Amino acid sequence: MRLRIRSSRWLVLAVCLLIVSVGLSAQTPAKRPISYDAYDGWKTIQGTKISRDGTWLVYVLSPQDGDSELVVRNLKTGAESRQARGREPVITADDRFVVFTIAPVKADVDKAKKEKKKPEDQPKNGLGVLTLATGQVFTAERVKSFKVPEDAGAFVAYLLEAPVKKPEAKPEAKPEAKAGAKPEAKPEPGAEKKPKEKKKDPGTELVVRDLAAATDAKIAEVVEYVWAQDGSWLAYGTASDPKTPEKDGAFVRRTSDGVTKTLLAGLGHYKTFVFDEKSAQLAF
Repeated sequence: MRLRIRSSRWLVLAVCLLIVSVGLSAQTPAKRPISYDAYDGWKTIQGTKISRDGTWLVYVLSPQDGDSELVVRNLKTGAESRQARGREPVITADDRFVVFTIAPVKADVDKAKKEKKKPEDQPKNGLGVLTLATGQVFTAERVKSFKVPEDAGAFVAYLLEAPVKKPEAKPEAKPEAKAGAKPEAKPEPGAEKKPKEKKKDPGTELVVRDLAAATDAKIAEVVEYVWAQDGSWLAYGTASDPKTPEKDGAFVRRTSDGVTKTLLAGLGHYKTFVFDEKSAQLAF
């Protein structure tokens, strides 16, 4: 009798466990397989920077496919600001500003490439300057590059892209040759052809911005530029139109008062500017 009771108890217990397990499996939702679309939404942290005083953390959230986002976080208060399509951030040496590149909308870039537009007609980068104390942002369009002094935070220099050229008017069709007219003379076989001279593109506008005063100074036809480490001088080279080669040259601009000195002028390519550590000498 006791054996039958024990067997019945084990049978009831087994049935109950089976019912519970079936109920739990019915409540658990089926996991969806991960597709390639899910990967595109995953974001990685890049370009992490911390201010010298340890107050600010700056980084870029970059999806696998899409537009990036610049995040600026105050580590003391936890407050955050975000800048759409921001990347390549630089915190100035005085911990007052964040200078960064603003990438064009990826969809616009993809569309331009699909339409096979020329590189100069495709969307270009911009520039952003975030004032950390106020959260205000200054922006500039069509910026090729920017630089800030390593040990000074008062200025930024940025080089603009060449202005967009207007489409040239199509040349008029040549009139048909009249009967009896002599054809144009063709070069004789074996005649030497003069090599074409390499065209030197003129420089573009360089803007030197005083970040605290929010004022700009503009320099024309610049091809290369570099700051002294302490920000006291800005060196740059210019390239002008071939008709005015005397405007080519190497120059330095004193930051404190804007005084400019000519180092060398005349037709040429002026590049690879390097200051010494004390910002007292320059090689190029």
